[in-house]
Amino acid sequence: MEQQESKTQTSSNELKSKIEIGQEKLQKKKDKLIKLQNEAETVSVSKETKKGIVEQIAAFTEIQIKALTKKQIPALTSEQIPAFIQQQIKALREDQIQEFAEAQIPHFTKEQISYFRKKQIPWFTDWQITWLTTEQIPAFTSEQIPHFTKEQIPSFTTKQIKNFTWKQPFTAEQIPHFTKEQIAAIPPIQISWFHDDQIQALTIEQIQVFNEKIKVLDKEVEKRTIILSNYIDVITDAIFKITSLLEENVSLEKQKIGNFKNFIFWMLSCGSVNTNKRIEKKLNKNKKEIQEKTNERTDLKIIFENISLERKKINDELNNLIKLTELWKNINDKKNSIKNTSQDKEFSCSKFVQEINALELTSQTPVNDHVQNLP
Repeated sequence: MEQQESKTQTSSNELKSKIEIGQEKLQKKKDKLIKLQNEAETVSVSKETKKGIVEQIAAFTEIQIKALTKKQIPALTSEQIPAFIQQQIKALREDQIQEFAEAQIPHFTKEQISYFRKKQIPWFTDWQITWLTTEQIPAFTSEQIPHFTKEQIPSFTTKQIKNFTWKQPFTAEQIPHFTKEQIAAIPPIQISWFHDDQIQALTIEQIQVFNEKIKVLDKEVEKRTIILSNYIDVITDAIFKITSLLEENVSLEKQKIGNFKNFIFWMLSCGSVNTNKRIEKKLNKNKKEIQEKTNERTDLKIIFENISLERKKINDELNNLIKLTELWKNINDKKNSIKNTSQDKEFSCSKFVQEINALELTSQTPVNDHVQNLP
């Protein structure tokens, strides 16, 4: 009886323990589900909140936008700024645009950047321009670009300069205001976009930057030309070695003898001479070296092609710069020539006037009378 009661008690304890473990597991699952539900609700609320913000901002009239104060503008969040629609962007006043903090500028979308009126472009501060992202830069339209002022242009970073496209030409009036650092940062592709008016507008200081770049690029081309020449020598040596080994292998194959004859030689030499084995060993050694030289040649060829492409790229940039500087020189020489010719004409005209005046003074009859009396 005691044993039976003990067994019953043990079974009861085991069952109780299992129930407790089961309850713990169930509770953990419940907690997990509650957590997931809360997260889902949070995400849902977040999405709803964002949607509400967008709808709220979009509902603002132009009058309400213009009524935004200096305190309210810097308080606009990263979710609110992208919610501004075209009419609202166009409604912003100069003092309002300048109240946007630098850190807020990157939150304008590419579409919003293109919405700014031409009149609003000069209102951006130097710091605001600096904070424009490389994604926003190409969003400025060809109508907006000419309205950046000479004070704003030096504010563009070299990184921003590299992201302008051929659809965004700066005017001849703007060109002289680019700094030396900005000019030096202009990538090769943009050099090829320069038209005559822009080239003519370049200052002597800016041309000097290009000339310095030409010297650097010329040295880089020369350096790579020497490297390529060395690679050609190494590749040629590898090809020559491969050819020699192949020819040697052909000769070795011809030196092989029949198995019976080879066996006789081997027997007579007491196993010290095995012609075919010696030839086969040399053939295998040559084949291994041929493979190594072939791999080496392949690797060298890849490096050679990469350096060639790199050299071509630099050479193209060099040629574009040379063309630009030569064109600038030709345009300015022609301009100076026209200017000098005009001065000569002015001098001739003034001399003619002096002669006429002298004639009037010496003659009793006025010049006009002389002219009228001409047949």
